[in-house]
Amino acid sequence: AAQQAPKDWLHTGYSHNLMRTWQRESSLQKSDLIYPIFICDEADSKQEIKSMPEQYRWGVNRLKELIDPLIKNGLRSVLIFGVLTDESDK
Repeated sequence: AAQQAPKDWLHTGYSHNLMRTWQRESSLQKSDLIYPIFICDEADSKQEIKSMPEQYRWGVNRLKELIDPLIKNGLRSVLIFGVLTDESDK
């Protein structure tokens, strides 16, 4: 004989307060976004990333050129990826 679920059981996705919080409708603001920045070890460089259109590896001396317009448009967070030059490419 199969056991019947109680009538007051909630769907498993809604049975816990935290799960309900995660699943409720939310809005996305531009201040929620995080922009990826790829930093290279050549201070004055701006290198195209061929596999990622309109993305570049930036040297530290050129970061202001990248970051100032982003801040003006409301960006509050970045995620920095350090990319070292491969000595075998030289």
